Amino acid sequence: MTKMLIGRFIFIAASCVIIIVAGGGITFLHRPVGVAYLVLWVVWWLVTALGRQIGTPSAYDRSQRVMVIASGLVTVPLLIFMPPWEYAHFVGPIPRDGPLAWVGLVLFAGGIA
Repeated sequence: MTKMLIGRFIFIAASCVIIIVAGGGITFLHRPVGVAYLVLWVVWWLVTALGRQIGTPSAYDRSQRVMVIASGLVTVPLLIFMPPWEYAHFVGPIPRDGPLAWVGLVLFAGGIA
């Protein structure tokens, strides 16, 4: 159990580094939207690491494990890397630090809750 928690905390730290680097480095941390995004990811990973109850796996759980792991290996890196990279590198008609960015972060926080 302790090794699993240590592994999850290492994953959280690595995810934070990836988010910061993808978001443009220290500049990402100087923007309130960037800090809020990083904090929400840390909260999400802590909730999943500490709040998950481990029960007895069913036959359905075992049959779905491969699908969950495979989809997670594809989607989680994209979810960690792409939003801060897009935030730092694309300029468009929607302001990156405007109200829509905050609406998105509120929706993210609502999903965590």
